Amino acid sequence: MYATRGEHRIRAGRRCDRGVVAGDAVETLVCLRDSMQLRIACEFLIVAALCVSQETTFLRPSALMAMEQARTGISRADINWTIAHPRETTGAQGKPMHYRTVIVDSRIAEFNNGTDDGVTAETEDGAPVRGQLLALYAPGQRWEFSERSLTGDLWEDNRPTNVADVRCVGLLPRPALVDGDPGETLWKYPKQQNVPRRYRQKQVGEVFEVDMLVPDESRIVRWIIDPRVGWNPTRCQAIEDGRVAAESVTEYGEFNGTWLPVACSYFNGKGELITCVEVQGAKINTPDIPEFLEPEFIGLEPGIHVSSRKHGAMTYAGQGRLVTHDEYRELVADGQIKTSQRLSEFVTRLEREYWERKAAEYAAGQTAAATPDVIPAGVTTSRPARPVTSAPTPATDDWERYTRDFIARYKLDEGQTNSAMRILRDCQQQRDHYLRVQKSRLEALEHKAAEGDESVRQKARDELARVRKPVDEIFEKRLKPALEKLPTRAQRQAVNEPAAETTPGKS
Repeated sequence: MYATRGEHRIRAGRRCDRGVVAGDAVETLVCLRDSMQLRIACEFLIVAALCVSQETTFLRPSALMAMEQARTGISRADINWTIAHPRETTGAQGKPMHYRTVIVDSRIAEFNNGTDDGVTAETEDGAPVRGQLLALYAPGQRWEFSERSLTGDLWEDNRPTNVADVRCVGLLPRPALVDGDPGETLWKYPKQQNVPRRYRQKQVGEVFEVDMLVPDESRIVRWIIDPRVGWNPTRCQAIEDGRVAAESVTEYGEFNGTWLPVACSYFNGKGELITCVEVQGAKINTPDIPEFLEPEFIGLEPGIHVSSRKHGAMTYAGQGRLVTHDEYRELVADGQIKTSQRLSEFVTRLEREYWERKAAEYAAGQTAAATPDVIPAGVTTSRPARPVTSAPTPATDDWERYTRDFIARYKLDEGQTNSAMRILRDCQQQRDHYLRVQKSRLEALEHKAAEGDESVRQKARDELARVRKPVDEIFEKRLKPALEKLPTRAQRQAVNEPAAETTPGKS
Protein backbone atom coordinates (compact mmCIF):
# COMPACT_ATOMS: atom_id res chain seq x y z
CA MET A 1 0.00 0.00 0.00
CA TYR A 2 1.09 3.56 -0.63
CA ALA A 3 1.94 5.59 2.43
CA THR A 4 -0.41 8.54 2.33
CA ARG A 5 0.27 12.20 2.79
CA GLY A 6 -1.95 12.43 5.88
CA GLU A 7 0.03 9.72 7.69
CA HIS A 8 3.47 11.20 7.13
CA ARG A 9 3.14 14.95 6.66
CA ILE A 10 5.42 17.10 8.82
CA ARG A 11 6.16 20.81 8.91
CA ALA A 12 9.62 22.34 9.03
CA GLY A 13 9.45 23.29 12.73
CA ARG A 14 9.60 19.73 14.09
CA ARG A 15 12.86 18.75 15.82
CA CYS A 16 14.81 15.51 15.73
CA ASP A 17 17.74 14.19 17.76
CA ARG A 18 21.25 14.43 16.43
CA GLY A 19 24.62 13.08 17.55
CA VAL A 20 28.13 14.50 17.38
CA VAL A 21 30.49 13.27 14.68
CA ALA A 22 33.80 14.76 13.48
CA GLY A 23 35.33 14.77 10.01
CA ASP A 24 35.21 16.34 6.58
CA ALA A 25 31.49 16.68 5.82
CA VAL A 26 31.84 17.67 2.16
CA GLU A 27 33.95 14.70 1.10
CA THR A 28 31.76 12.27 3.02
CA LEU A 29 28.74 13.13 0.84
CA VAL A 30 30.26 12.27 -2.52
CA CYS A 31 29.23 8.63 -2.97
CA LEU A 32 26.38 8.17 -0.48
CA ARG A 33 23.18 6.38 -1.58
CA ASP A 34 21.79 4.56 1.46
CA SER A 35 19.39 6.59 3.61
CA MET A 36 21.12 5.59 6.87
CA GLN A 37 24.50 6.66 5.49
CA LEU A 38 22.94 9.91 4.34
CA ARG A 39 21.53 10.57 7.79
CA ILE A 40 24.92 10.03 9.42
CA ALA A 41 26.61 12.26 6.85
CA CYS A 42 24.06 14.96 7.49
CA GLU A 43 25.07 14.96 11.16
CA PHE A 44 28.61 15.56 9.89
CA LEU A 45 27.40 18.70 8.18
CA ILE A 46 25.64 20.00 11.28
CA VAL A 47 28.78 19.78 13.37
CA ALA A 48 30.94 21.23 10.57
CA ALA A 49 28.58 24.16 10.20
CA LEU A 50 28.55 24.82 13.96
CA CYS A 51 32.26 25.54 13.73
CA VAL A 52 31.59 28.41 11.28
CA SER A 53 30.44 31.56 13.06
CA GLN A 54 30.31 33.83 9.98
CA GLU A 55 29.23 33.61 6.35
CA THR A 56 31.54 31.42 4.29
CA THR A 57 31.87 31.38 0.48
CA PHE A 58 32.12 27.97 -1.23
CA LEU A 59 32.58 26.64 -4.74
CA ARG A 60 29.84 24.15 -3.86
CA PRO A 61 28.56 24.60 -0.30
CA SER A 62 28.14 21.56 1.89
CA ALA A 63 24.46 22.20 2.69
CA LEU A 64 23.61 22.42 -1.03
CA MET A 65 25.52 19.20 -1.70
CA ALA A 66 23.54 17.51 1.07
CA MET A 67 20.33 18.80 -0.52
CA GLU A 68 21.36 17.38 -3.90
CA GLN A 69 22.15 14.00 -2.34
CA ALA A 70 18.80 13.96 -0.54
CA ARG A 71 17.05 14.08 -3.94
CA THR A 72 19.39 12.04 -6.15
CA GLY A 73 19.54 9.39 -3.42
CA ILE A 74 15.89 8.54 -4.14
CA SER A 75 16.73 5.71 -6.55
CA ARG A 76 13.71 3.36 -6.20
CA ALA A 77 10.32 5.00 -5.75
CA ASP A 78 6.69 4.86 -6.86
CA ILE A 79 4.97 8.22 -6.32
CA ASN A 80 1.44 9.47 -7.02
CA TRP A 81 1.15 13.25 -7.25
CA THR A 82 -0.74 16.15 -8.83
CA ILE A 83 0.18 19.48 -10.35
CA ALA A 84 -2.16 22.41 -10.97
CA HIS A 85 -1.91 25.97 -12.26
CA PRO A 86 -4.61 27.91 -10.40
CA ARG A 87 -4.28 31.07 -12.52
CA GLU A 88 -5.24 29.14 -15.66
CA THR A 89 -8.99 29.59 -15.98
CA THR A 90 -9.72 27.73 -19.22
CA GLY A 91 -9.26 24.17 -20.42
CA ALA A 92 -7.52 21.35 -18.59
CA GLN A 93 -4.57 23.50 -17.45
CA GLY A 94 -6.58 25.04 -14.62
CA LYS A 95 -7.46 21.65 -13.15
CA PRO A 96 -5.16 19.33 -11.18
CA MET A 97 -3.33 16.87 -13.45
CA HIS A 98 -2.67 13.46 -11.92
CA TYR A 99 0.67 11.74 -12.42
CA ARG A 100 2.40 8.60 -11.33
CA THR A 101 6.21 8.55 -11.41
CA VAL A 102 8.24 5.36 -10.97
CA ILE A 103 11.99 5.74 -10.48
CA VAL A 104 14.44 2.84 -10.76
CA ASP A 105 18.04 4.07 -10.78
CA SER A 106 18.58 6.08 -13.99
CA ARG A 107 15.22 5.12 -15.53
CA ILE A 108 11.99 7.03 -14.94
CA ALA A 109 8.48 6.01 -16.00
CA GLU A 110 5.79 8.68 -16.20
CA PHE A 111 2.03 7.99 -16.25
CA ASN A 112 -0.01 11.06 -17.19
CA ASN A 113 -3.52 10.20 -16.01
CA GLY A 114 -4.96 13.61 -16.78
CA THR A 115 -7.62 15.54 -14.89
CA ASP A 116 -10.31 14.02 -12.67
CA ASP A 117 -12.37 13.34 -15.80
CA GLY A 118 -9.43 11.83 -17.72
CA VAL A 119 -8.49 14.75 -20.01
CA THR A 120 -4.77 14.57 -20.80
CA ALA A 121 -4.52 17.09 -23.65
CA GLU A 122 -6.47 19.46 -25.86
CA THR A 123 -6.74 19.92 -29.61
CA GLU A 124 -5.89 23.22 -31.29
CA ASP A 125 -9.52 24.30 -31.09
CA GLY A 126 -9.72 23.46 -27.37
CA ALA A 127 -11.54 20.12 -27.58
CA PRO A 128 -10.61 17.73 -24.74
CA VAL A 129 -8.54 14.64 -25.50
CA ARG A 130 -8.80 11.66 -23.15
CA GLY A 131 -6.56 8.65 -22.73
CA GLN A 132 -3.54 7.90 -20.61
CA LEU A 133 -0.18 9.15 -21.91
CA LEU A 134 2.91 7.22 -20.87
CA ALA A 135 6.66 7.72 -21.21
CA LEU A 136 9.83 5.95 -20.16
CA TYR A 137 13.12 7.78 -19.92
CA ALA A 138 16.37 5.83 -20.09
CA PRO A 139 19.82 7.35 -20.73
CA GLY A 140 19.80 8.48 -24.37
CA GLN A 141 16.25 7.24 -24.97
CA ARG A 142 12.69 8.40 -24.47
CA TRP A 143 9.89 5.92 -25.20
CA GLU A 144 6.36 7.28 -25.57
CA PHE A 145 3.11 5.33 -25.72
CA SER A 146 -0.50 6.36 -26.23
CA GLU A 147 -3.35 4.14 -25.12
CA ARG A 148 -5.65 5.96 -27.56
CA SER A 149 -3.94 4.59 -30.67
CA LEU A 150 -1.74 1.75 -29.34
CA THR A 151 1.25 3.27 -31.11
CA GLY A 152 4.62 4.35 -29.77
CA ASP A 153 7.50 6.71 -30.43
CA LEU A 154 11.20 6.42 -29.66
CA TRP A 155 13.52 9.40 -29.38
CA GLU A 156 17.22 8.57 -29.34
CA ASP A 157 19.24 11.72 -28.84
CA ASN A 158 20.37 14.15 -26.18
CA ARG A 159 17.22 16.27 -26.20
CA PRO A 160 15.77 17.25 -22.80
CA THR A 161 14.10 14.25 -21.22
CA ASN A 162 10.80 16.09 -20.70
CA VAL A 163 9.78 13.53 -18.07
CA ALA A 164 7.96 14.90 -15.02
CA ASP A 165 10.25 14.10 -12.06
CA VAL A 166 8.78 14.75 -8.63
CA ARG A 167 12.30 14.72 -7.14
CA CYS A 168 12.78 18.21 -8.64
CA VAL A 169 9.80 19.70 -6.74
CA GLY A 170 10.85 22.68 -4.61
CA LEU A 171 14.50 22.63 -5.69
CA LEU A 172 14.17 25.94 -7.54
CA PRO A 173 12.10 29.11 -7.13
CA ARG A 174 10.22 28.39 -10.37
CA PRO A 175 8.68 25.07 -11.51
CA ALA A 176 11.34 22.85 -13.14
CA LEU A 177 9.88 19.37 -13.04
CA VAL A 178 10.85 17.94 -16.41
CA ASP A 179 14.64 17.90 -16.60
CA GLY A 180 14.79 14.37 -15.16
CA ASP A 181 17.96 14.86 -13.09
CA PRO A 182 17.83 16.78 -9.79
CA GLY A 183 21.60 17.34 -9.85
CA GLU A 184 21.54 18.81 -13.36
CA THR A 185 18.50 20.89 -12.45
CA LEU A 186 20.22 22.30 -9.38
CA TRP A 187 23.77 23.05 -10.49
CA LYS A 188 22.95 24.37 -13.98
CA TYR A 189 20.28 26.83 -12.87
CA PRO A 190 19.62 29.30 -14.37
CA LYS A 191 20.36 27.76 -17.77
CA GLN A 192 20.23 30.96 -19.76
CA GLN A 193 23.00 32.61 -17.75
CA ASN A 194 26.45 31.56 -18.92
CA VAL A 195 28.18 33.19 -15.95
CA PRO A 196 30.38 31.93 -13.10
CA ARG A 197 28.43 30.83 -10.05
CA ARG A 198 29.54 31.69 -6.53
CA TYR A 199 27.89 30.43 -3.36
CA ARG A 200 27.60 31.79 0.16
CA GLN A 201 26.47 29.70 3.15
CA LYS A 202 25.60 30.54 6.74
CA GLN A 203 23.66 28.94 9.57
CA VAL A 204 20.60 30.77 10.87
CA GLY A 205 19.27 29.04 13.97
CA GLU A 206 18.69 25.42 13.01
CA VAL A 207 18.56 25.93 9.26
CA PHE A 208 21.13 26.86 6.63
CA GLU A 209 20.83 29.79 4.26
CA VAL A 210 22.65 29.29 0.95
CA ASP A 211 22.90 31.99 -1.71
CA MET A 212 23.96 31.55 -5.32
CA LEU A 213 25.42 34.80 -6.62
CA VAL A 214 26.18 36.15 -10.06
CA PRO A 215 29.34 38.33 -10.18
CA ASP A 216 27.61 41.67 -9.50
CA GLU A 217 25.23 40.13 -6.91
CA SER A 218 22.24 41.80 -8.61
CA ARG A 219 20.58 38.40 -8.83
CA ILE A 220 20.53 35.85 -6.05
CA VAL A 221 18.98 32.41 -5.69
CA ARG A 222 18.47 31.68 -1.99
CA TRP A 223 17.74 28.31 -0.41
CA ILE A 224 16.61 27.74 3.18
CA ILE A 225 17.76 24.17 3.88
CA ASP A 226 16.49 22.31 6.96
CA PRO A 227 18.42 19.29 8.33
CA ARG A 228 15.29 18.24 10.27
CA VAL A 229 13.53 17.27 7.02
CA GLY A 230 16.43 15.36 5.44
CA TRP A 231 18.43 18.41 4.29
CA ASN A 232 15.69 19.55 1.94
CA PRO A 233 14.81 23.16 1.03
CA THR A 234 11.72 24.54 2.76
CA ARG A 235 11.96 27.78 0.78
CA CYS A 236 13.73 28.88 -2.40
CA GLN A 237 13.72 32.44 -3.71
CA ALA A 238 14.89 34.24 -6.84
CA ILE A 239 15.93 37.74 -5.73
CA GLU A 240 16.51 40.38 -8.39
CA ASP A 241 17.69 43.89 -7.48
CA GLY A 242 16.71 43.32 -3.87
CA ARG A 243 13.15 42.07 -4.45
CA VAL A 244 11.69 38.56 -4.58
CA ALA A 245 10.89 37.77 -8.22
CA ALA A 246 9.81 34.13 -7.67
CA GLU A 247 9.52 31.76 -4.74
CA SER A 248 8.72 28.16 -3.84
CA VAL A 249 7.59 27.00 -0.38
CA THR A 250 7.67 23.27 0.37
CA GLU A 251 6.49 20.92 3.12
CA TYR A 252 7.80 17.39 3.59
CA GLY A 253 6.80 13.95 4.76
CA GLU A 254 8.88 10.91 5.69
CA PHE A 255 8.27 7.71 3.73
CA ASN A 256 10.13 4.58 4.80
CA GLY A 257 13.01 6.67 6.13
CA THR A 258 13.16 9.01 3.11
CA TRP A 259 11.93 12.61 3.07
CA LEU A 260 9.80 13.69 0.09
CA PRO A 261 7.96 16.91 -0.78
CA VAL A 262 4.26 16.51 0.03
CA ALA A 263 3.15 20.03 -0.83
CA CYS A 264 4.88 22.76 -2.81
CA SER A 265 3.54 26.18 -3.79
CA TYR A 266 5.18 28.39 -6.41
CA PHE A 267 4.60 32.16 -6.35
CA ASN A 268 5.41 34.93 -8.82
CA GLY A 269 6.94 38.29 -7.93
CA LYS A 270 3.52 39.68 -6.96
CA GLY A 271 3.01 36.91 -4.40
CA GLU A 272 0.36 35.22 -6.56
CA LEU A 273 0.13 31.41 -6.49
CA ILE A 274 0.94 30.13 -9.99
CA THR A 275 1.62 26.40 -9.51
CA CYS A 276 0.96 23.92 -6.75
CA VAL A 277 2.18 20.33 -6.43
CA GLU A 278 0.92 17.73 -3.97
CA VAL A 279 2.01 14.14 -3.30
CA GLN A 280 -0.89 11.81 -2.49
CA GLY A 281 1.14 8.69 -1.73
CA ALA A 282 4.56 7.14 -2.16
CA LYS A 283 6.42 3.86 -1.86
CA ILE A 284 10.18 4.01 -1.35
CA ASN A 285 12.43 0.94 -1.71
CA THR A 286 9.55 -1.50 -1.31
CA PRO A 287 9.80 -5.06 -2.73
CA ASP A 288 7.05 -4.51 -5.33
CA ILE A 289 9.03 -1.81 -7.16
CA PRO A 290 10.66 -3.47 -10.22
CA GLU A 291 14.41 -3.97 -10.34
CA PHE A 292 14.52 -2.65 -13.92
CA LEU A 293 12.14 -0.71 -16.17
CA GLU A 294 11.52 -1.96 -19.71
CA PRO A 295 9.13 -0.32 -22.23
CA GLU A 296 6.61 -3.02 -21.31
CA PHE A 297 6.18 -1.23 -17.99
CA ILE A 298 4.43 1.67 -19.76
CA GLY A 299 2.26 -0.60 -21.92
CA LEU A 300 4.32 -1.32 -25.05
CA GLU A 301 3.67 -4.87 -26.22
CA PRO A 302 5.09 -7.01 -29.04
CA GLY A 303 3.46 -6.05 -32.33
CA ILE A 304 2.90 -2.36 -31.57
CA HIS A 305 4.13 0.03 -34.26
CA VAL A 306 6.85 2.38 -33.03
CA SER A 307 8.04 5.42 -34.93
CA SER A 308 11.78 5.70 -34.33
CA ARG A 309 13.36 9.05 -35.12
CA LYS A 310 16.54 7.17 -36.06
CA HIS A 311 15.24 4.04 -37.85
CA GLY A 312 11.80 5.04 -39.14
CA ALA A 313 8.70 2.84 -38.87
CA MET A 314 9.47 -0.24 -36.77
CA THR A 315 7.67 -2.88 -34.71
CA TYR A 316 8.23 -3.51 -31.01
CA ALA A 317 9.50 -7.05 -30.35
CA GLY A 318 9.83 -6.94 -26.57
CA GLN A 319 12.56 -6.12 -24.02
CA GLY A 320 13.42 -2.82 -25.64
CA ARG A 321 14.04 -4.34 -29.09
CA LEU A 322 12.74 -2.94 -32.41
CA VAL A 323 12.56 -4.91 -35.65
CA THR A 324 11.19 -4.24 -39.12
CA HIS A 325 7.59 -5.22 -39.88
CA ASP A 326 8.76 -8.16 -42.03
CA GLU A 327 11.15 -9.37 -39.32
CA TYR A 328 8.32 -9.27 -36.81
CA ARG A 329 6.05 -11.34 -39.06
CA GLU A 330 8.79 -13.93 -39.36
CA LEU A 331 9.18 -14.06 -35.58
CA VAL A 332 5.42 -14.58 -35.23
CA ALA A 333 5.40 -17.26 -37.94
CA ASP A 334 8.28 -19.08 -36.20
CA GLY A 335 6.41 -19.01 -32.88
CA GLN A 336 9.05 -16.86 -31.18
CA ILE A 337 6.60 -14.03 -30.45
CA LYS A 338 2.89 -14.03 -29.79
CA THR A 339 0.83 -10.88 -30.33
CA SER A 340 -1.09 -9.89 -27.21
CA GLN A 341 -4.85 -10.30 -26.90
CA ARG A 342 -5.27 -6.58 -26.23
CA LEU A 343 -3.57 -5.71 -29.52
CA SER A 344 -5.61 -8.27 -31.46
CA GLU A 345 -8.84 -6.89 -30.01
CA PHE A 346 -7.74 -3.34 -30.91
CA VAL A 347 -7.16 -4.37 -34.52
CA THR A 348 -10.52 -6.14 -34.67
CA ARG A 349 -12.21 -2.93 -33.51
CA LEU A 350 -10.34 -0.89 -36.14
CA GLU A 351 -11.41 -3.32 -38.83
CA ARG A 352 -15.06 -3.21 -37.73
CA GLU A 353 -15.10 0.60 -37.66
CA TYR A 354 -13.43 0.71 -41.08
CA TRP A 355 -16.03 -1.52 -42.74
CA GLU A 356 -18.88 0.31 -41.02
CA ARG A 357 -17.55 3.61 -42.41
CA LYS A 358 -17.09 2.10 -45.84
CA ALA A 359 -20.64 0.71 -45.90
CA ALA A 360 -22.07 4.05 -44.83
CA GLU A 361 -20.10 5.95 -47.50
CA TYR A 362 -21.08 3.44 -50.18
CA ALA A 363 -24.72 3.81 -49.21
CA ALA A 364 -24.36 7.59 -49.44
CA GLY A 365 -22.74 7.34 -52.87
CA GLN A 366 -19.34 8.57 -51.65
CA THR A 367 -15.92 7.21 -52.49
CA ALA A 368 -14.47 4.32 -50.56
CA ALA A 369 -13.15 5.06 -47.09
CA ALA A 370 -9.48 5.28 -46.37
CA THR A 371 -7.77 2.19 -45.01
CA PRO A 372 -7.81 1.78 -41.22
CA ASP A 373 -5.15 3.26 -38.97
CA VAL A 374 -1.85 1.39 -38.97
CA ILE A 375 -2.42 -2.34 -38.39
CA PRO A 376 0.33 -3.88 -36.22
CA ALA A 377 2.61 -6.28 -38.02
CA GLY A 378 1.90 -9.96 -37.61
CA VAL A 379 -1.75 -9.47 -36.65
CA THR A 380 -4.25 -11.40 -38.73
CA THR A 381 -7.03 -9.10 -39.90
CA SER A 382 -10.56 -9.91 -41.02
CA ARG A 383 -10.42 -7.76 -44.16
CA PRO A 384 -11.32 -9.92 -47.20
CA ALA A 385 -8.42 -9.98 -49.64
CA ARG A 386 -8.93 -9.78 -53.41
CA PRO A 387 -7.49 -12.68 -55.41
CA VAL A 388 -4.17 -11.45 -56.74
CA THR A 389 -5.08 -12.65 -60.24
CA SER A 390 -8.18 -10.47 -60.51
CA ALA A 391 -8.14 -7.43 -62.75
CA PRO A 392 -7.78 -4.05 -61.05
CA THR A 393 -11.11 -2.49 -60.15
CA PRO A 394 -11.82 1.24 -60.47
CA ALA A 395 -11.11 1.58 -56.72
CA THR A 396 -7.63 0.10 -57.10
CA ASP A 397 -5.02 2.87 -56.78
CA ASP A 398 -1.95 3.40 -58.95
CA TRP A 399 0.38 1.80 -56.42
CA GLU A 400 -1.62 -1.42 -56.47
CA ARG A 401 -1.71 -1.42 -60.27
CA TYR A 402 2.06 -0.99 -60.32
CA THR A 403 2.48 -3.90 -57.88
CA ARG A 404 0.17 -6.21 -59.84
CA ASP A 405 1.97 -5.36 -63.09
CA PHE A 406 5.26 -6.19 -61.35
CA ILE A 407 3.87 -9.56 -60.18
CA ALA A 408 2.66 -10.40 -63.70
CA ARG A 409 5.85 -9.26 -65.42
CA TYR A 410 8.14 -11.43 -63.29
CA LYS A 411 5.58 -14.25 -62.90
CA LEU A 412 6.04 -14.34 -59.14
CA ASP A 413 4.95 -17.49 -57.33
CA GLU A 414 2.37 -17.55 -54.53
CA GLY A 415 4.83 -16.85 -51.72
CA GLN A 416 6.46 -14.00 -53.63
CA THR A 417 3.04 -12.60 -54.53
CA ASN A 418 1.93 -12.61 -50.90
CA SER A 419 5.15 -10.82 -49.94
CA ALA A 420 4.61 -8.25 -52.69
CA MET A 421 1.06 -7.52 -51.55
CA ARG A 422 2.19 -7.30 -47.92
CA ILE A 423 4.85 -4.76 -48.92
CA LEU A 424 2.21 -2.83 -50.86
CA ARG A 425 -0.20 -2.75 -47.88
CA ASP A 426 2.53 -1.54 -45.53
CA CYS A 427 3.48 1.28 -47.91
CA GLN A 428 -0.16 2.20 -48.51
CA GLN A 429 -0.75 2.38 -44.76
CA GLN A 430 2.23 4.68 -44.30
CA ARG A 431 1.08 6.83 -47.21
CA ASP A 432 -2.54 7.02 -46.09
CA HIS A 433 -1.58 7.81 -42.50
CA TYR A 434 0.59 10.70 -43.70
CA LEU A 435 -2.15 12.01 -46.01
CA ARG A 436 -4.72 11.87 -43.20
CA VAL A 437 -2.45 13.92 -40.96
CA GLN A 438 -1.84 16.46 -43.75
CA LYS A 439 -5.40 16.48 -45.11
CA SER A 440 -6.47 19.95 -43.98
CA ARG A 441 -3.16 21.45 -45.04
CA LEU A 442 -3.31 19.86 -48.49
CA GLU A 443 -6.90 20.98 -49.04
CA ALA A 444 -5.99 24.56 -48.12
CA LEU A 445 -3.01 24.56 -50.49
CA GLU A 446 -5.06 23.04 -53.32
CA HIS A 447 -7.62 25.80 -52.85
CA LYS A 448 -4.88 28.48 -53.02
CA ALA A 449 -3.34 26.84 -56.09
CA ALA A 450 -6.66 27.14 -57.94
CA GLU A 451 -7.51 30.74 -57.13
CA GLY A 452 -5.83 34.12 -56.86
CA ASP A 453 -3.06 35.67 -58.93
CA GLU A 454 -0.30 33.64 -60.55
CA SER A 455 2.33 34.38 -57.89
CA VAL A 456 0.03 33.10 -55.13
CA ARG A 457 -0.89 30.01 -57.17
CA GLN A 458 2.75 29.23 -57.94
CA LYS A 459 3.75 29.56 -54.31
CA ALA A 460 0.91 27.21 -53.32
CA ARG A 461 1.93 24.70 -56.02
CA ASP A 462 5.53 24.74 -54.76
CA GLU A 463 4.36 24.16 -51.20
CA LEU A 464 2.06 21.36 -52.38
CA ALA A 465 5.02 19.63 -54.04
CA ARG A 466 7.01 19.91 -50.83
CA VAL A 467 4.19 18.52 -48.66
CA ARG A 468 3.58 15.65 -51.10
CA LYS A 469 7.28 14.76 -51.35
CA PRO A 470 7.18 12.22 -48.47
CA VAL A 471 4.52 10.29 -50.42
CA ASP A 472 6.81 10.15 -53.47
CA GLU A 473 9.65 8.96 -51.26
CA ILE A 474 7.55 6.11 -49.84
CA PHE A 475 6.93 4.93 -53.40
CA GLU A 476 10.44 5.45 -54.78
CA LYS A 477 12.50 4.49 -51.73
CA ARG A 478 10.35 1.85 -50.02
CA LEU A 479 7.82 0.22 -52.32
CA LYS A 480 9.90 -0.09 -55.50
CA PRO A 481 13.20 -1.21 -53.87
CA ALA A 482 11.36 -3.77 -51.70
CA LEU A 483 9.58 -5.27 -54.72
CA GLU A 484 12.84 -5.43 -56.69
CA LYS A 485 14.29 -7.81 -54.10
CA LEU A 486 11.60 -10.45 -54.70
CA PRO A 487 12.33 -11.94 -58.18
CA THR A 488 14.93 -14.69 -58.45
CA ARG A 489 17.80 -14.50 -60.95
CA ALA A 490 15.98 -16.95 -63.23
CA GLN A 491 12.82 -14.84 -63.16
CA ARG A 492 14.82 -11.76 -64.10
CA GLN A 493 16.58 -13.56 -66.95
CA ALA A 494 13.22 -14.75 -68.26
CA VAL A 495 12.21 -11.13 -68.76
CA ASN A 496 14.38 -10.49 -71.83
CA GLU A 497 13.35 -6.96 -72.54
CA PRO A 498 11.46 -5.65 -69.51
CA ALA A 499 9.21 -2.75 -70.27
CA ALA A 500 10.40 0.51 -68.96
CA GLU A 501 8.89 1.02 -65.55
CA THR A 502 6.54 3.92 -65.59
CA THR A 503 6.23 5.78 -62.32
CA PRO A 504 2.52 6.09 -61.56
CA GLY A 505 0.92 9.26 -60.30
CA LYS A 506 1.03 9.47 -56.54
CA SER A 507 -2.24 9.10 -54.74
